[in-house]
Amino acid sequence: MNNELGKLLAGFLTLTMLSGCGIDQGGSPQELTTQTLVVYGPITDFGSVVVNGERLDTTGATITSDGNIASEADLRQGQIVRVVGTARGTSRTALTVEYQENVRGDIATIDAIAGTLQVLNQTVQTSAATRFDIGQGGTLSDLSVGMRVEISAIQAPDGTLHARYVGSAAAQPLEVTGSIDSVDIGTQTFTLGSLTVDYSQTNLLDVPGGIPAVGVIAEIEATQFVNGVLVAEFVRDLETEPGLFSASDTDTGSSALAPASASSAAGLNSSFLGFINATNLPDGFSVADVQVTLEPSTTITGGGVNDLQVGRLVLVAGPVPGVGTVTANEITIF
Repeated sequence: MNNELGKLLAGFLTLTMLSGCGIDQGGSPQELTTQTLVVYGPITDFGSVVVNGERLDTTGATITSDGNIASEADLRQGQIVRVVGTARGTSRTALTVEYQENVRGDIATIDAIAGTLQVLNQTVQTSAATRFDIGQGGTLSDLSVGMRVEISAIQAPDGTLHARYVGSAAAQPLEVTGSIDSVDIGTQTFTLGSLTVDYSQTNLLDVPGGIPAVGVIAEIEATQFVNGVLVAEFVRDLETEPGLFSASDTDTGSSALAPASASSAAGLNSSFLGFINATNLPDGFSVADVQVTLEPSTTITGGGVNDLQVGRLVLVAGPVPGVGTVTANEITIF
């Protein structure tokens, strides 16, 4: 995401999330409340972390990368992160920052004209918003077939990964994360989109019941990709799928939001980037399995209600009235 876009998003949530705070119509100061905040999108700057125009103080935050304890120095611009924190007045405090790549593997093909890559049977779309972190390089032309890369992306409804970060991953194991689409217990394989995973040689199968199942969000680590099949050494289930803001991100009873629950006084608010996958206009639309409700007061930037169509990338900010539902205060269309 470029600097101009970062400036456009600066302060995106200041009014929408604090409408009940500050000065009332009579000029009297109102008591500030502490609200729980979940922000999902690419990092655009540091000095703490800036995501979706919000600068969140990471002092004291628990930061994880690929499930491992990390620090802010381990993160990179463009990486898609999920931040749980608190908002009080204009102050934003991150309690947890989670980064999980979508895929790590060798580039099989590059289409320089279309700006696409194939990595572990995943189609990766690059654009002007993609940050390339390849040694001295910084463009698509610095990539080559056979190069091992790490991709952090927003997933479109057709499964295409729209990369916001492409980084060098030399000497690191192969890895992919996604929702299991089908399972064949007889051959001990399962699929994630167009990728087949062989789990017959898995050293650790950390999934519910010890057997892969349709709908489980699985992280697979491997060292072999043979004839289009990823031979898994490690499989574990995750609460959320990288590249998608989902209903589990809005579940205030989930363990992921637990660090913020004690200091939350006014419910959950959200800010997330994602692709529209279904519409019910003029009432609303969905992003993954999250239903976004439009109100007469909803502010839309970059277009109008009729531009909220399947496949459009949107930034949504607003309160969470229930699991899997967000009431949009503001929407930016890209």
